[in-house]
Amino acid sequence: METRKGSDLSLTVLIPVHNEEGSIRGTLEELYSKCLNQLTNFELILLEDGSADRTAEVLHECEQQFPNLKAATQRERIGYRTI
Repeated sequence: METRKGSDLSLTVLIPVHNEEGSIRGTLEELYSKCLNQLTNFELILLEDGSADRTAEVLHECEQQFPNLKAATQRERIGYRTI
């Protein structure tokens, strides 16, 4: 990827997650680091889909750690659907 830090380029990444308690923090750390090194304007939006584990809590903890991260959670699993 070509470095564009300081350019007007912006990026929004939408990531659906379900039962990812054990892996989501590491994934976010890596993705956030890559975005931070390449972009000045980015946001990561995670859509938690009614996980049965602690995925929602981990995401809310990560929101405190990563300023460009937003997490949306729902109580019941909806799964894939067309908007």
